[in-house]
Amino acid sequence: MLAATGREAARRFGHLTALVDPDGTPITFAGLDRRSDAVAAGLVARGVAPGDRVVLRLRSDSRYVVAYAAAAKAGAVTAGINPRLTAAEQAALVGLADPALVLHDPDELAELTRLGEAAVDRGAAPPGLPPDPDRPVAIVFTSGTTGMPKGAVFCERQLEAVAVTDTGGAWAPPGQAGEQRAHVDFARHGEKGRRSSRQPLRHPTEQTFHNPKAQIAVHGALSSDLIAQLLFVHGFESRPIVRWLASPHR
Repeated sequence: MLAATGREAARRFGHLTALVDPDGTPITFAGLDRRSDAVAAGLVARGVAPGDRVVLRLRSDSRYVVAYAAAAKAGAVTAGINPRLTAAEQAALVGLADPALVLHDPDELAELTRLGEAAVDRGAAPPGLPPDPDRPVAIVFTSGTTGMPKGAVFCERQLEAVAVTDTGGAWAPPGQAGEQRAHVDFARHGEKGRRSSRQPLRHPTEQTFHNPKAQIAVHGALSSDLIAQLLFVHGFESRPIVRWLASPHR
């Protein structure tokens, strides 16, 4: 789902700016797709296979997004670790992920890009993955406030459910920013008392619903169509929603 979304965004919005790095450098949707293709080919050339875990300890800029999309295109599972954690905390999370590869230096990503571009030029680009709603895409670490962080696996099915909840399943017109109504933070977790720039700010009316495969934080009022979408997500635990709807304090 993530790989297909990146390719479709490149087709629809190719020349438009997708991201702007802290130094002001922009990257277009087409550039994001092209660079992640190259890094995906580089990952495969380095021996990363579908189902392997790739740990990202990169800063929150375009390189993180490129690496995340590239891992999805290669069929690997991304485990994001905040580089501001202590060395011991990071090492513990890396041990939980048991990765085939750890990326923590931008130079490593640049080397993968060069390696992948050479592979693409030889016609060795990774083939598109067949649809599989149960393919793991990301491991999200809990905050660990009451003990060791735990890793929750997000599959294609969960990411698609999040996308439908956020967008209604529709693409915005080129250049138009859509209003975000629900959010799952599957980029970086594992912080104690600190907030990553990629973590969502809490809204006073936000409600968070948990299940074994996803955590969905709904901002603002729950509309009937959003409730229906959440209740019919495969494997989603509906009882917390029902209890919240019945609560006199909502």
